[in-house]
Amino acid sequence: MTDKQKDVRPNSREEAGDDRASDAQDHVLHPDEKRDESLKDSMDASDPPSIAKPGDKGDPVPSSGFSAGEDR
Repeated sequence: MTDKQKDVRPNSREEAGDDRASDAQDHVLHPDEKRDESLKDSMDASDPPSIAKPGDKGDPVPSSGFSAGEDR
């Protein structure tokens, strides 16, 4: 940057005046609260929040084919 140019963008949410309810919390955020926070930070529909995992429904990962009863 030169002396004539100045970065006018805020460097943080605080500088931008983006106060959130979670700023005053004294407990760990619930997954739903984390999702809501990340949705505020994402662009509309083009930038999924990082807390979202596509295709993850909470089911266990499929087995690799190894049976627990088999010897190695």
